[in-house]
Amino acid sequence: MNSNTSLWTRFLRKVTEQDNRSGIASDQGDIVVPCEFDTIAHSTLKDESGRAVFECQRNGKLTYYDQSGNVFKPRAVKPRKYRNAKKRRKWIAAFAATLLFVVVGLSVFYVVDHFSPEPPTDDKPTNGAVPHQPIANVIKGNIIQIVAGHSHSTALMEDGTVWTWGDNLYEGTVEAYEQEDRSKPVKYDIRINQPTIAKVDIDNVKYVAAGNCTSAAIKNDGSLWTWGYNLHGALGNGIDTAVAGETFEIDSKPCKIMDKVESVSLGDSWGLALKKDGTLWAWGRNHYGTLAGKTVGVHSCEPIKIMDDVAAASAGSDHAMALKKDGTVWIWGDNYYGQQGDRFSSDEPAVKPKKIMDDAIQIFAGYRRSSIVKADGTIWTWGGVSDGGQVVRYQRAPLGDSVKVLQIGGSSARPLFLASDGMLYLWDIENDSLIKLMDSIIQASRFSDHLLVLKEDGTVWAWGDNDYSQLGDGTTEKRDELVLIYPKD
Repeated sequence: MNSNTSLWTRFLRKVTEQDNRSGIASDQGDIVVPCEFDTIAHSTLKDESGRAVFECQRNGKLTYYDQSGNVFKPRAVKPRKYRNAKKRRKWIAAFAATLLFVVVGLSVFYVVDHFSPEPPTDDKPTNGAVPHQPIANVIKGNIIQIVAGHSHSTALMEDGTVWTWGDNLYEGTVEAYEQEDRSKPVKYDIRINQPTIAKVDIDNVKYVAAGNCTSAAIKNDGSLWTWGYNLHGALGNGIDTAVAGETFEIDSKPCKIMDKVESVSLGDSWGLALKKDGTLWAWGRNHYGTLAGKTVGVHSCEPIKIMDDVAAASAGSDHAMALKKDGTVWIWGDNYYGQQGDRFSSDEPAVKPKKIMDDAIQIFAGYRRSSIVKADGTIWTWGGVSDGGQVVRYQRAPLGDSVKVLQIGGSSARPLFLASDGMLYLWDIENDSLIKLMDSIIQASRFSDHLLVLKEDGTVWAWGDNDYSQLGDGTTEKRDELVLIYPKD
C-alpha cells in the first residue's frame, strides 16, 4: 500500500484515541494497523471537501473513515441507469400533463367558438351551430314558397333568396362530408353535416324544388340550378360520381344545369325539367326507368330529352308523370305499388311513357301514388298498394260540386289537395273521407312524411316526422297536428 506515512499515522492515532483501543506494531514502517481491522485502503469515495476517504474491513464488515478519523457515512448512490429512467419518467409525465392541458384548452375554445349560442343577424348567417334552432330565430322576411323534401325543407323569400333546413347529410344546404345533425345558421362554405339552417348561395330565384337529398332553383332569367348529393348524376351537372371505389360527390354550391326552364320537379336522386318550349328533360338515377327510353340501370349525369308538347311534369320517388298540352296524361317508371295505373301492380317498370287518361288539367306523382285533377273538377288517385301483383283501383275523391281544387299533393296513403277557398283537405283513402286540416292556405307541400303549409297571413305551419328537425320548430319531435313554425313579424 503506497500511502503517505504521516497521513496514515495521524489517521491511525485518531482511530486509536477515538476507539480507546491500543495498536500493535507491524512491519509496514510507521503505519500502524488497528487490531480490529484486517485491511485498510484508499476508497474511491470523497468527503465533502473532496479529500480521500479510507475503507477499513474486519471479518467482512466495511467501515469508512475520513482523514480526520471520523466515521464517514457515504450517501446512498443509485445506479445511473435508474436515475436516468426516473428522470425520463418525470419528464414524460410533465410533457403529458402539458399536452393534456393544451388539448383541453383548445377543445374548450373550439366548443365555445362553434357551439355557443350567437345572436343571428338579418344579413348574414353566423358561424357555429346550436342543436334544434327554430327557423323563426334565424330567417327574416316574407316567405313566398315553401317546399318539403324527403327530410329537409326549403323556403323561397320575397327578395329572391333561398333558405333551407333539416337533414344535411347529403342535400347540400351547406358543404357536408360528416354524418351528424345540428340547426343554427352557418356560413355556406362550412363543411358540416347536421340538422342545419342555412342561407343558400343563390339569389334572384323565382321557384324552388326539393327531392331526396337534392335541391333545385329556377332563377328569374329561367336558368336552372341544383345542389346536393350527386349519386348517379342526380344534379345533372355532367358528373357521375357513383363509380366503384370512389367517394360520392356533394356539391354544396348551386351549379347551373340549363336555361329557359319553366318548372322543375325532383325525385329520389333524379329530376325532371320542363323548358319553355314544351320539351321535357330528365337526368340522374335510372333504376326504375325514370329516364324514359334509356336502359334500366343506365344512369345519366346530363339532362336527356324525353318528349315534346308538355304542359306540366311531376317526379315521384321512382316514377314520372307528364301532362301534355292536349290534356292527355302520360306515365312511366316504377310500378311496384301500382303507380302506373295498370290493373295490377308489377315489379316490372315501364321504360317508355304510356298514355293513361284524357281531359286532365293537373297531375301529381307522389311517393308510391299518382293523382290527377280532371277538367270537370274531379280528383282521381291510384297506387299505394303494399307490394307487386295487387289489384289497382282508381278512386275518386268525395268532393262536392262547390269545391274547386287548386293544388294536389301528398304521400302514398293520404293525398292532399288545396281548394279554391283556401281550405286544405287530407283525403283518407282507407275510409274514403275528407279531413279538413286548415283554412286560409295559399300553398302546401309534402314529399314523404312531413307537411309544410303557407297561409295567407305569411305564417308557416308544419306537421309530421321531424327526425332531422325538418319541420323547423327547433326540436326533433314528431308532430301529430299542425304547429306554427314561422310567425309573421
